Amino acid sequence: MVKMNKLKTFLLVCVFTLAIPFYAFAEETDSVVVTYGAGEWDYLGQENVTFAYIKETLTDTYTATDGGNFKIDITTSLYPSNTVSAVAYVNGDYWASDITGINNHKGTLEFSGLPKGAEIWFYIDVASNDTMTFKFYD
Repeated sequence: MVKMNKLKTFLLVCVFTLAIPFYAFAEETDSVVVTYGAGEWDYLGQENVTFAYIKETLTDTYTATDGGNFKIDITTSLYPSNTVSAVAYVNGDYWASDITGINNHKGTLEFSGLPKGAEIWFYIDVASNDTMTFKFYD
C-alpha cells in the first residue's frame, strides 16, 4: 500500500510538472519605426535604382532639416559585394565625396557638417551592374 501511494504521488508530480509551461514565445516583426529628435536618424525616403548599362544616377533633392550628418543605407539585390561612391551637392555646390564597399548586400555612406535646412542631392556611381535600394536619413 505504501508502494502504491508513492507511485501515485510520483505520477501526480510528473503530471503537474508537465502541465506548467516552461518556455516563453516572442514573435519578430518587420515594422518600420520612424523616430524624430536629437540624436536619432530621421527617415527621409528611399529610391530604387537598377544599374544596367549606365552605372551612375542622380538622386532626388532632400532637405537636411537638422543639419549635421546625413546617411544613405544601401541594399543590393543581385550581388553580395560591390563598390558605391557618392558625391554630395549642398545647395547646388560640391560638398564632399565618399566611397563604401557593399558586403553581404549592405553598405552605408555618411556625410557630416551639413548646414541646417540645406538642400542636398547626390551623384552616385557603382562599380558593377546591380539593382539597389538607397534609404536616406538626416
